Amino acid sequence: MIKLRLKRCGRKQRTIYRIVAIDVRSRGEGRDL
Repeated sequence: MIKLRLKRCGRKQRTIYRIVAIDVRSRGEGRDL
């Protein structure tokens, strides 16, 4: 099962949200799309 999450990154003034696909079965870091 794959979930899509928003990963927050960037600087304080410039906030960037990246969409990350996370595999729920193998818990760990998400991969960037």
